[in-house]
Amino acid sequence: MSRVRVRWAVWGAAVTAGVAAVALVPSWLERRLTFFPTREMSMTPENLGLSAETLRIPTADGERIAAWLVPAARPLGTLLYLHGNGGSMSDRLTEVAALRLAGFSVMIFDYRGYGQSTGTPSETGIYRDTRAAWDFLVNQRSVPPDRIVLLGESLGSAAALDLSVAIRRDGKAPPGAAVLVGAFTSAAEMGRLHFPWLPVRWMLRERLDNLAAVRETDVPLLIIHGGRDAVAPAAMGRRLYEASASPLKDLLELPEAGHATMMIGGRPVIEKIVSFVRRAWAAHAESSLP
Repeated sequence: MSRVRVRWAVWGAAVTAGVAAVALVPSWLERRLTFFPTREMSMTPENLGLSAETLRIPTADGERIAAWLVPAARPLGTLLYLHGNGGSMSDRLTEVAALRLAGFSVMIFDYRGYGQSTGTPSETGIYRDTRAAWDFLVNQRSVPPDRIVLLGESLGSAAALDLSVAIRRDGKAPPGAAVLVGAFTSAAEMGRLHFPWLPVRWMLRERLDNLAAVRETDVPLLIIHGGRDAVAPAAMGRRLYEASASPLKDLLELPEAGHATMMIGGRPVIEKIVSFVRRAWAAHAESSLP
């Protein structure tokens, strides 16, 4: 083979390898940005003295999500806890216990691929999982939709907003309130923030566009954010608050808190959630008067 042909062959191989590498980058980037599941369960409700029902809930596409339902005797409401992108639901049991003590029945579940849930996580998948959990509460346990509070933590904020929008589009009764903790505006903006040297907008398949979704739902909305959040800066929480179409909305910013505001914020966060939910219930009652 001539030197020219050899050079062309080497160049062609290099281009092919480069194209293949670029094609793989989106999957790598999305794994880095989005999903960090663990299968290990660090604790169970029994470890914290919580009485809980263990559930396996089927999804519309054939997966089964693991869940715990922690009931309260006379609940202020039922809180559907949509956790963040790392670990499993077992890592949030301290928060579940605090919310239960505050008067909520709490249902927490693992997205597909997390904990003991089947499948592999994806944006579409976590939305289907969240809808399955919602349908279980409303259809199987007869919980009134307007007494369900969606609590979305970080990644869970996208699941909460997507569910609110989907229910509205379906013409069904919406949740009574939504609480977003450490929420971000979109996957694209998170990508640009943490990987500024990459053209993330065209690389990402997972959109997780909370800024668009928050404009489509009028569910009473409380946004809680840490002033020192290095993962999703507090400015993102403020932008979501300003863009929200809800007539009843509130923003709690904790100046010294980081991304894990539920844990760092402690009692002020729980008290704020309780007071906001009471405001939401009062607004519902007023709007239903003849």
